[in-house]
Amino acid sequence: MTLKGTLAGAALVSVAGSCMIRGKLATVQAAISWILAVGVAVLVATGPVAAHHSFAMEYDDKKPVTLTGVVTKVEWANPHVRFYLDVKESNQVTTWGLTLPSTLQLLRRGWTPRLLAVGETVTAEAFRARNGSPLANVWLITLSDGRKIPSGVAIDRADEVRRP
Repeated sequence: MTLKGTLAGAALVSVAGSCMIRGKLATVQAAISWILAVGVAVLVATGPVAAHHSFAMEYDDKKPVTLTGVVTKVEWANPHVRFYLDVKESNQVTTWGLTLPSTLQLLRRGWTPRLLAVGETVTAEAFRARNGSPLANVWLITLSDGRKIPSGVAIDRADEVRRP
């Protein structure tokens, strides 16, 4: 083997070695990209779950409130159905944001999207928000015709609830 052949062989080994290194880097880069893509997908998919809160975190079960007022808006959508009630107290009207369970849970309990009508006067039994704002989580609605419609039953008051 001549010096020229040896240098040429070394160059080939060197080129082949760098290709293998690049090949390994390409494999590692592909693996890292795949792991990052899966991680992002998991974060995106579980975002709403991670953002969901417990009842006890937002509402205080030791602060029940009974509100009577006029329904001004109904939002029949997941993750929670919400409606707004104008409550008049001492010649002042306060708009309360009231939270109900999901649409599916309400449908299973006999609710329909038209059960709460804008303009109807209803009474809501609920638990106030911990921060004192006019927000509450409703467990029972009394409609203007006297029907009591549970949305979720408070454990200590389950005997009072009558199914429609």
